Amino acid sequence: LLAWTNFLQILVYFSISPRHIDVFQFIKIEQDRLFLQQQIKPSRPGYLVGVNKKLSEKEERSRLRIVEDQKR
Repeated sequence: LLAWTNFLQILVYFSISPRHIDVFQFIKIEQDRLFLQQQIKPSRPGYLVGVNKKLSEKEERSRLRIVEDQKR
């Protein structure tokens, strides 16, 4: 019982819900598993804000190039 209590305290410390412990066995894509593991860490290095921003900027530049080409 003491070991289980310590285990639950560790889960709380790392913000892991006990009901989500087994989620890793259901994740088939390794990249998704790694991303989730990064999300669990306290510093949360596995965020997508920068990736999404860079992608949207790239798409916007591409769209502007197409518009400029159509004007010619």
